[in-house]
Amino acid sequence: MEEDIDISNIKDLVQKNVAIAEDTNRTVHAMRRAQKWGAFFKFVWWAVIIVVSGATYYLYFQPYVGKIERLYEQAQIGTQQLQSFFKK
Repeated sequence: MEEDIDISNIKDLVQKNVAIAEDTNRTVHAMRRAQKWGAFFKFVWWAVIIVVSGATYYLYFQPYVGKIERLYEQAQIGTQQLQSFFKK
């Protein structure tokens, strides 16, 4: 009789253990899925930041940078002309 009680207790413990293992498995899979989505959105976030930065440079700052480059080139030409003037 006592042996039947022990087997019954063991069966109950095994069933509880299986239920806990299934719940743990679901939780771990959900955590892994959340981690994958988090990595994907992190990649998208940084891609958006890089694209917006490039577009901002191209649309807003590039004309000013071009003007500064032309001004610098003109200053170099002026300096060369001034040096050649004094060499004569």
